[in-house]
Amino acid sequence: MENLIELKKIAKEMYQLYILLINFIEKDDKKNIYELSKKINEYKSREEEILATLDEKTVENLYNYALDNIEENNPAYLDKLYFFIINYYNTNYFYVEDSVIYARANAYAYSYKKIFNVLLNDTLDLKKVDSKFFENMKKKLYPCFFSDVMLCPELEELLLSANFDLNNVVYTDCNEENIKNETMNLILYAEGLNDIVFDEDNTLKTLKRKYLFEYLVNNLDYEDFLDIKDYLYSLKKCNFIIFEFKKVINERGISYGR
Repeated sequence: MENLIELKKIAKEMYQLYILLINFIEKDDKKNIYELSKKINEYKSREEEILATLDEKTVENLYNYALDNIEENNPAYLDKLYFFIINYYNTNYFYVEDSVIYARANAYAYSYKKIFNVLLNDTLDLKKVDSKFFENMKKKLYPCFFSDVMLCPELEELLLSANFDLNNVVYTDCNEENIKNETMNLILYAEGLNDIVFDEDNTLKTLKRKYLFEYLVNNLDYEDFLDIKDYLYSLKKCNFIIFEFKKVINERGISYGR
C-alpha cells in the first residue's frame, strides 16, 4: 500500500492546484493558467510513472481497491484518484485503442466551449430574460465544469494539452462506430429522465447535454445520422431533453437537405 499512500499524496496536492486554477480561469488570468496547467501535468506524469513501475497484479489490486471505495463519501481528490486508477487499468489492459470514452471526452470539451460562450458572452441574451438567474448559472458553471474534468481523465488530458483554453483543444480522432454508440448512450440516458424544474442547475445541465449531443450528431456519418434520427423519432416518451435533441437533429438535417 506504499504506492497508494504516495498516489494519495500526489492527488491531494494536484487537487489543491486545481482549486487555484479555477480562480485563475474565472479571472481569465492566462499566464497563471498556463503555469498551473504545466504544474498539474507534472503531477499527472508522476502518477502515471508510479503505476507504470508496478506489475499487472499490483495494478489490479489498486484497481479493485478503487472500485471498492469509489462509492464511498470520499474527499473529491480521492474520487479523482480512484477514477484515474480505474481508467489506467482499463486503458492498459482492457480498452481497444479507440473507445467511446474518447468520443465522450471530445463531446464534453465541445459542450463546455459552447456553454462558456453562452454564459460569459451571453450569446443567447439570457441576462435580458432574468439577470439574477443568469448570474447564478455562471456561479454554477465552474463547479460543474471541474466536476466533469475530475471524473473524466480523457477530458482532463485534452484540456491540459490545451492549457485549459477551450478554443485550442485538439480533438482526438474517433471512429464512426464509437461516435454512434456514444450518441445512443446519450439518448438512452435522456429516455430515463423525467421532466425537470428549470432552476439554474438543471438549466446548465440541459445546455450541457444539448451541446454534447450536438457535437456527436455533427460527427456522425450520413447513414448513422439517419439511424439516430429514426430511433429518436420512434420514441414514445418526449421530455424536454429529447425535445432539444430533436431540434439538434432537425438543424443537422437541414445541412443534408432533409
